[in-house]
Amino acid sequence: MLIWGSDGETIDLGSVETRRCDTCEKDRQFNLFLQYKYWHIWYLFSWVSKKLYMLLCEVCHRGVEIDSKKIESKLEKNPIPFRRRYGWAFLVALIAILMVWSTIESKTQEANDYAYIKSPSVNDYYVVDFSKIIEKAEQSPMYSIMKIKAVDGESAEFLLPNVWYNLTSGTDKDINNGTAQKSEYYSSETVTLSIPEIKYFRDNNTIKKIVRK
Repeated sequence: MLIWGSDGETIDLGSVETRRCDTCEKDRQFNLFLQYKYWHIWYLFSWVSKKLYMLLCEVCHRGVEIDSKKIESKLEKNPIPFRRRYGWAFLVALIAILMVWSTIESKTQEANDYAYIKSPSVNDYYVVDFSKIIEKAEQSPMYSIMKIKAVDGESAEFLLPNVWYNLTSGTDKDINNGTAQKSEYYSSETVTLSIPEIKYFRDNNTIKKIVRK
């Protein structure tokens, strides 16, 4: 679940000068305040959306707005916490890492798939989008699992499934928790495909991936 929103903070940067306060009509000590707002995602990844420096009377808290560029050039360090100013950079880095990891995983899966196709093995699981091969499919996509029952030279006999999903997460779960091992998962029908036919279905993405346990 995506949690996002906005928040803000006011920081007292301490006493700056003594000057006449038009509201109090007396000489008062004036403090510098920074008021800023930020947007955040999951409270971790944030970026500043607005900031305002103000010189305020310590008694009545009235005063004037100060140009941020002039003030910040005189400050020893930026008073806004680093995580608020650059939290967004961590989000960008995280997205980049996930994209690289996804690409590597996809390439590894693809290489494994074609290796498995060249040398099919009994009990290999094939995650297939059946909507691409069934005429007038009930839904699209239509993911399920075919399992190799037997291998005969350059062809493999597959068990056909009884269940369907609109997301591959359903088939992944069935493979990982052992549901796809059960005989009732499959119908009594089988189909035999040659290795070139299997490769064709993987080339056009009808076969999404192959899992060998």
